[in-house]
Amino acid sequence: MGAWFFRRDRHLTIIILIFIAVVFPPMPLWAQVLDVCPSGSGISVSNMSFLKEEQSLPLSTVPALFHTGQFQETDRNYVNFGSTYHRYWMHFSLTGSDTDQQLMLEFNNPQLYRLQLYVGEKDSLSMLYNTGSDFPFAQRPFLYGNFVFPLHVKAGEKTDYFVLLDRRQEILKFTLNIYERQYFMQQYNRHYWQYGCFTGIVLFIILFSVFLSITLHAKIHLWYTLYILLMLMFVLADTGLGYEFLWGQFPILNKHAKTLLGMVAFPVQLQFMQLFISQQKGSLLFKLIRLNKALFMFLIVGFLIMIWRAWVLPVPAMMFFRICFYVAYVTGILLVFLSLAEKIRQGNRVALIYLAAVMMILVQVVIVMMIRWHLLDMTIDTSATMACCVLAEIILLTLGLTFRYNYYKKEKNKLELALANQQNALLQRVVEAVEEEKRRIAEDLHDGLGGTLAVIKGMVTGMDSSPARAPGALAADAAQLLDQACMDLRFIAHDLMPAAFHATSLGKALEEAVHKADLVSAEIQFTYIQSGTAFTLDQKTALCIYRMLLEMLHNIRKHARATQAIVQLTYFPQSVQLLVEDNGCGIASTVIEEQGIGLKNLYSRAEYINSKIHIDSGRNGTTIICDIPYNKDR
Repeated sequence: MGAWFFRRDRHLTIIILIFIAVVFPPMPLWAQVLDVCPSGSGISVSNMSFLKEEQSLPLSTVPALFHTGQFQETDRNYVNFGSTYHRYWMHFSLTGSDTDQQLMLEFNNPQLYRLQLYVGEKDSLSMLYNTGSDFPFAQRPFLYGNFVFPLHVKAGEKTDYFVLLDRRQEILKFTLNIYERQYFMQQYNRHYWQYGCFTGIVLFIILFSVFLSITLHAKIHLWYTLYILLMLMFVLADTGLGYEFLWGQFPILNKHAKTLLGMVAFPVQLQFMQLFISQQKGSLLFKLIRLNKALFMFLIVGFLIMIWRAWVLPVPAMMFFRICFYVAYVTGILLVFLSLAEKIRQGNRVALIYLAAVMMILVQVVIVMMIRWHLLDMTIDTSATMACCVLAEIILLTLGLTFRYNYYKKEKNKLELALANQQNALLQRVVEAVEEEKRRIAEDLHDGLGGTLAVIKGMVTGMDSSPARAPGALAADAAQLLDQACMDLRFIAHDLMPAAFHATSLGKALEEAVHKADLVSAEIQFTYIQSGTAFTLDQKTALCIYRMLLEMLHNIRKHARATQAIVQLTYFPQSVQLLVEDNGCGIASTVIEEQGIGLKNLYSRAEYINSKIHIDSGRNGTTIICDIPYNKDR
């Protein structure tokens, strides 16, 4: 599928890959040794060491605990304590070079609730900065998405720094970076340029999608716009840019922004997927996804109430809420893959594109979940990969929407061509039925009326040359034969179109046809039965039912060798059923399978009015049931 997709949009794909490589070049995602960037500054940096605070510690005791070896050291600049319910103390030291230098200390995690940076002075601590994501954004010592602290390192002096970290009831992980100020400002500008390009592309796609939604009146673009907007907000919240530029005065909103955006984005994504792959509303998976969306809505409402009321839930209640969220999320992912698998088995190539897009996000989701559950301890900056994954997903979905229109346009053309061919075939069968009916009428005229008229002609021309019989007797016989000829002609005319068919009911027309068949068939007794509340059918349907009955009556008289036949017309609320039953010799199975001319005529007329025919034939006779749907609005 990838090769096919690349061939289809080769130039656009190349441009996209070049753009990602330029805007988001390879960056160090794995932990490094703690040092000043760039190297060569001459400043010596010690390893980080940590102490888990089992209970609140007096500030005066922290330096003593460090000097007595209670802190645990790490030789990396990345730490991951997983989900924690404690605060942590961190220590590192800087030893200046020959000159004073300005450094920038960065904690690469915008969601640290509280950070208190202290300078160690013998056996006491002096606070430099007190900040965190629980404070308004403007309170930070340096306005940036991550937490950045300016440090002044004096020449030749060693300074001990202690940091109190608080992110209880969440995952506590971060990368600690130390930069020279000039080098940090280069990274600072590059960071905003990268995410500025990312935001600009996504906003352009959003505006274009809104335009398509308005012009095409297609709901899928509206849901796609909402999904892209939510994912953009999620990325901005994940990198701290949302708190910096959008909701900097609302710490409580910033604290729950990622969770809330993720909870809203997932059901929106489910709705968009159902439209994208054209999932049938009556399918089981559609109904299960609807229940999953309802569960997410319930969780979202509960979460909003919790934020609005500022409830602080106990640990068991919070864990229960998270379990419900994980169950809903995992169930939703399973339903997504089952829905895509169902469509792929049906040959829907659009589902393949959506599967590729989902995989871009699924890898990121799996990594985050496994870290949260302590199943994976990979030192990966998930914020750095999130933007790339979201951008790749949006690009694939945008290209997928283009392909989707082309794909369904081709499918529509195929269906229209198949429908046209089916209509042509049906028209051909109707024409054949009409020709067969003409042939049958010609036989009736030739064998019946034609023979009678020939006899009358012979009697009239032989009146003068037949002395054996008196002219009056011959005239009486001729008159009797003329009456028979008139009756035959009337029967044939009624077969073509019953008298005043538009003014009589279907039941009356069928009853008259059965009565006439009973009159002309001395060997067969025909019986007509009608049940149900009669209603008026359109003339096209009624005439087709009448023709079908004539075809069946003709076949009974000609082939069945029966002594009794029953015709029953039953009216149901939404259909009409015509049942014709005889006690004749039955229809051979080969005739039913091969569908002779009579059966072909019967089936063609039935198909013309969307009727279903069931034939049950054996030694004891034949039963034919025709179910004709009734649409009262037709």
